[in-house]
Amino acid sequence: MPVVNCGMCCQARQGPPVPLDRIDPYVQDALDLIEFANGPATSEWGAIRAAMGHPEPFHLKFIAIGNEQWGQGYFDRYILFYRAIKAKYPEMTVISTSGPFVNDPLWDFAWNKFRSGTPADVVDEHYYVVPRWFLENVDRYANYDRNGPKIFVGEFAAQDSGRRNDLRAALSEAAYLTGLLRNADVVSMASYAPLLAKAGHAQWRPDLIWFDKTRVVLTPDYYVQKIFSRNRPDVVLPTRVEAPKNVPRAQGMIGVGTWSTQAEFKDIRVTSADGRVLYESDFSQGTNGWKTAGGDWKIVDGALRQDAGGQNIRALTGDPSWKDYTLTLKARKLGGDEGFLILFQTTDLDAPTWWNIGGWGNTDDAFQGGGFPETRVRGTVETGRWYDIRIDSLGGSVKGYIDGQLAQQAEHHPVSTLYAVAGFDRTKNELVLQMVNPFAAPTTVAIKLNGLPSVGRKARVTVLANANPDVENTFDQPDAVVPQTSPFTGLAPEFSYTLQPCSLTTLRIPGKQSVE
Repeated sequence: MPVVNCGMCCQARQGPPVPLDRIDPYVQDALDLIEFANGPATSEWGAIRAAMGHPEPFHLKFIAIGNEQWGQGYFDRYILFYRAIKAKYPEMTVISTSGPFVNDPLWDFAWNKFRSGTPADVVDEHYYVVPRWFLENVDRYANYDRNGPKIFVGEFAAQDSGRRNDLRAALSEAAYLTGLLRNADVVSMASYAPLLAKAGHAQWRPDLIWFDKTRVVLTPDYYVQKIFSRNRPDVVLPTRVEAPKNVPRAQGMIGVGTWSTQAEFKDIRVTSADGRVLYESDFSQGTNGWKTAGGDWKIVDGALRQDAGGQNIRALTGDPSWKDYTLTLKARKLGGDEGFLILFQTTDLDAPTWWNIGGWGNTDDAFQGGGFPETRVRGTVETGRWYDIRIDSLGGSVKGYIDGQLAQQAEHHPVSTLYAVAGFDRTKNELVLQMVNPFAAPTTVAIKLNGLPSVGRKARVTVLANANPDVENTFDQPDAVVPQTSPFTGLAPEFSYTLQPCSLTTLRIPGKQSVE
C-alpha cells in the first residue's frame, strides 16, 4: 500500500506546503504510480514495469494520500488527489489521514470533514500512547458509524515508561487487537509501527524488531502480532466477556524538572485528602531528601534552582506510598527553550509521571507517563514570572491548575481484567479463541461455547506469558518471552481454563469432524 506525497511534509515539519496551483505534478505522480502497478504492459508505465522484469500487474488495491497532515490545507490538496484517482481508477480504495493525534482538535477537524461530506474510503488513524490507554479504549470502534469510511489503524504501539518493548506494552496491544477484531466490519487493516530498528541507531522506540550487525531480537510485541496474524479467523463470532474491573491506584512521590530550560521552584507543599501536610519545603539543609537526575541543582534565596541547559532533568522527593494528595508550588522560568516539569505519582526517578508545562518548544502542556493519555493543550511560559501551580491527584483522576485556573485534567478509568474475542476458521474447521490477562495474577475463566453443536477431543493452546510484566527480550536474553504451544484436553461445551499471569492465550478448538 503506497503512501504518496500530498504536497505537504509529515506534520508540516519542513517548510510550507506546495501551492495549489503547483500541485498537478504530484497528482500525476500518484496516477503514474497506479498505472505502473496495475497497467497493461502496453501502457507507458506498465511497459516500464515489464522492462524491470514484472510483466504481470501487481493488482494494487489501496493508495494513501499523505501521512499525518491536518487542517484545511491538507483537505484542499487531498480532494484533488481523490477526484483524479476516482475518475481514472474508480475501483481504487483511497485512504485519507486523520492527523497525527487521536482525540486532538486536529483529529476532530478531520472527522468533521468526513461527516460533512468529504469523501474517503478509509481513514488512517495513528496512536502511540501508554498501555493503559489501549486497555481503556478496547471498544473504541464499537459505536462508529457503520455507513462511514472504514478505519486503517496505520500506526500504533504502546509506549510504556522508557518506551520499552516490555510485556506490559505487548499485552495492552493484544487486548486492543481483540477490540479491532470484534469491529472488523469497520477496521479493515491495522499495522504496528515502526517495524525495524538497529540498536544504537534508532530514531524512535518502541520498535517491533531490533537488530545489530549479527543478531536479531523479536520483541513481545512482535509475538503478539504474529499470534494474531497466524490465528486470524474467517468469521468473527459474538463474544460476551464478564469480568471484574481493575480500579487504578494512583500513588507516588513528587518533584520538579526542566527540559532545555533553567528554572527555580519554591513553596512546595503536599497535602493529603484529609488535610494532613505530607511535605513542606524548607531547604535549610540544602537539597537533602531530594534525588536528582542530571542538571545543576542548588538552593538560592530559599528556592530550588536548576541552572543547566540539558534535557530530561529531574529532582524527586517524598514517599512512594503517597496517594490522594494535592501538590502546590511556585515555579519561575529563568531562561531556555521550554517551561517546567512538575512530577507527581512517581515511584521511580527513572520512570517519572509529570505535568509538562510549556513543552514542545514552549507551545503545549500535557500530562505524560503514569498511564495517562498524552493529550496536549496550548500553553506557554513567560521568562521571569512566578507561576502558582497546583496538581490534585485524587483516585484515578488528576487536575492541573495554573494561577488558580483549571488548565488540564485527565482520568484513569477502571479497566477489565479479561479481554477476549472468538472467531471461526472455516478452512481448518476450528474455533479460535484469543484471551488476554494483562495483570500479574492468574485468573480462572469459565468458557461457554454457546451455539457450537460439538467440539473435538483435543485443542491446541499457545501461550505468551511471563509473571513479570516489565520483562523484555534482549540480545543477551532473546527468549525471555516467547510463545509456547501445547495440546489441551478437557474440552466441553462449558469448561474452565486458568490464564497465566500477564498472558496472551490462544485456543484453537476443532469441530467434531476434526478430532485430531
